[in-house]
Amino acid sequence: MLIVRADLGDATPSAMRIAEGRIAAVGARLVPRAGEEVFDARGGAVLPGLHDHHIHLLALAAALDSLRCGPPQHHDAESLRAALRRAAAARPGAWLRGIGYHESVAGDIDRDWIDAVVDCVPVRIQHRSGRLWILNSRALAALGVGEGTHDTPLQRRAGRLTGRLYDADAWLRARIGGQWPDLRRASDALARRGVTGVSDAGVDNGPREHAHVAAQQACGRLQLDVLMMGSAALSAAHAAGGSQTRSPTVSQTDPQTDPQTDPQTDPQTDPQTDSQTDSQTDPQTGLRVGLPRGLQAAGQAAARADPPGAGGAGAAAPAPARARLRVGPTKLYLREIALPAFDALCAEIRCSHASGRAVAIHCVTLAELVFAAEALRAVAARPGDRIEHASLCTPQALGLLGALGVSVVTQPHFVFERGDAYLAELSAEEAGWLYRGRSFLAAGVALAAGSDAPYGEADPWRAMAAAVRRETRGGARIGAAEALSPQEALRLFLGDPWRPGTGTRTLAAGRRADLCVLDRPWAAMLADLAAVQVRLTLRGGEPIWTS
Repeated sequence: MLIVRADLGDATPSAMRIAEGRIAAVGARLVPRAGEEVFDARGGAVLPGLHDHHIHLLALAAALDSLRCGPPQHHDAESLRAALRRAAAARPGAWLRGIGYHESVAGDIDRDWIDAVVDCVPVRIQHRSGRLWILNSRALAALGVGEGTHDTPLQRRAGRLTGRLYDADAWLRARIGGQWPDLRRASDALARRGVTGVSDAGVDNGPREHAHVAAQQACGRLQLDVLMMGSAALSAAHAAGGSQTRSPTVSQTDPQTDPQTDPQTDPQTDPQTDSQTDSQTDPQTGLRVGLPRGLQAAGQAAARADPPGAGGAGAAAPAPARARLRVGPTKLYLREIALPAFDALCAEIRCSHASGRAVAIHCVTLAELVFAAEALRAVAARPGDRIEHASLCTPQALGLLGALGVSVVTQPHFVFERGDAYLAELSAEEAGWLYRGRSFLAAGVALAAGSDAPYGEADPWRAMAAAVRRETRGGARIGAAEALSPQEALRLFLGDPWRPGTGTRTLAAGRRADLCVLDRPWAAMLADLAAVQVRLTLRGGEPIWTS
């Protein structure tokens, strides 16, 4: 393939030849060869394919087949009622699955509320936090649950089942069953935005998730490259699936995951959670700034801890250029209300390092962030270690992260998507610490971004625009001093998947032909990132999206 009239960033029309999955040549004077396919870029910018550094593929696939039940699709009860009735009528007899509900729509809904709207089919609606399901009476009956059933985690009020189910996905999965999701729609939704690779951040990813993703790639339904984070059990998937590895198996039970119940949930990225969430520990209902008692002592202990031996394997070695599914860091999930023992966290990190895998630590509250940073300092952070979200970061925490040399993978679009809710809960100073950009770069932190889809919009261009504008849906600005330039925002999605925020990929000859061609030149792209449309996406030289 020859791409002609392309803007490669220097405002000079150029051409690019693609052969055997790589960029074979770049130059203004390239001419088509006999029989060579020619794509006219019409002056549009050509970029390396984007990489979403934090996404939940299986949950995204499930979400695409679900009814959106909260903002921005629905802002009032009547709108939601109408949508539920339409959806139930369109699928008579089948389960109706809703996602993204928030109390601002219709309050604390329960079984009776749903029954009054839809009583002809089983309905389950997931709260936006990911921690709560609300089921109607038909759903309870389908699960074999009645008022006389007592071995159930379902909430009761005055002795009667409310249909509300907290933090019990495993219980629900065991009863509802379900099929592994088809990843075609998720793949297409990302490819149309110029994404050629993703890092799946599911904490429960194990051999079965690895096998399903590999199978979807093999049959062509998933056309993206995947770096899969997850449990220690993924080390076994390396050997079994033939993915690049040098890690021995680390024994860990692989949870029984059903993608249809969102096992990849990342609940603490939601700005407003249900009433069961501790408002002092959830960033969405308060973003606690103070640290839990005893944390400073833990940090001091970390500083005294003996460093690990020098012979560790370090971060996993990059896979060959054509590897499509690779096993990435071990995902460690912290919750401020139930932090592990400090020594236990350090031991988990050391174990992952010894197996040849870096760690990716979920940190939303400030307490989680400092706790993780002190643990990484205690064990000596390795290349590839990363912090997920870093939603709230004080100047002191910035210093810790800068000294560690770890990557931070953040979600600047949450300033837009959820910023108005944050402003209602935070002081002006605290709001300035949300999803920082400029300060991370100034502190020398390797900064990258991911959509966190389906818990955020799966559109990297809107995330870039949010990183530049720092505006909420309501038009308020949050942390204006944290704004990035358009070029810096673009680089959030162009870094090395193994070490996010580093090694910006380029369009040099010999590089793998993971590319996206835009509908406008570089200057117009940088002027309005949110408006960008992708005309062509290539992965390994093969088209995976054409407009």
